[in-house]
Amino acid sequence: MLRVGELRSPGLSKDFAKAKLYQAIVSIDERNRSDHLNFCCRPNIAMTMKKLNKGELLLCPIAPLQNITTKKSPGAVPLGEYMCDEGNVEFFMVGVPKVKVDNSQENVTVSAFWWAVATDKDKGEPNLSWSVSYVDGFHIPVLGNKAPLPEHTILVAEKMTLPPAPKARAKGKAKAS
Repeated sequence: MLRVGELRSPGLSKDFAKAKLYQAIVSIDERNRSDHLNFCCRPNIAMTMKKLNKGELLLCPIAPLQNITTKKSPGAVPLGEYMCDEGNVEFFMVGVPKVKVDNSQENVTVSAFWWAVATDKDKGEPNLSWSVSYVDGFHIPVLGNKAPLPEHTILVAEKMTLPPAPKARAKGKAKAS
């Protein structure tokens, strides 16, 4: 017997959720990208190039779309749980490697979010705190400066403390399905 109607793999629902989640992250990144940071290797640090007022810096977990995964791993940032055709699916963003980059390179992602995630006692007290931005029903963890940052300040994030990621909503109500 021939099938009547089109058929979609349940995995497409997960891909659709990843795409919508990525759009939410990109929208935060586009509004908050900073040109006032400098990156140095060995040690890997990001620092301010000018004085930044309290709340002026907002860093999000930007990385290539392929870095959104459903597998929890060390260093991955939780993005929440969303309803897909396969049921409740939890998503994570895996960071990009810290590479030495000069201004002539164009095909590289350098994001201060991934350079400032770990608190390091040698780098001083944390000056970035965790919060959550909600975009189109998605839970996006971000880092922001909780006080003014003088010029040449190394970015140091506090230990990750986020409210619990949202649980999946009933199918049909979630933005991701």
